[in-house]
Amino acid sequence: MKQSNLSIIGSTDSGALNPEDEDAGLDHSALDRQHELLTESFRRFADLVHHREERTEAINYLRGLIMKVGLHFGFEESLMAKSGYPDFTHH
Repeated sequence: MKQSNLSIIGSTDSGALNPEDEDAGLDHSALDRQHELLTESFRRFADLVHHREERTEAINYLRGLIMKVGLHFGFEESLMAKSGYPDFTHH
């Protein structure tokens, strides 16, 4: 069974970023929630670096964060395409 393109994002953070849980039409609640969780993730990564946590932990967290951002942008672009965002190709 193919996993939702964003369902794995919530696996290392509180909450979930699964567009199937929200109406991904023109309601931006799913996108807003993703932004909140990504902000929390960036703060957690900054804390790991600032407090000089185990380097391996910070690197692994960064890898997950990069994946989350890529999945988020894919979701965001799909919303733009579905809604007919006029500047989608240049965004």
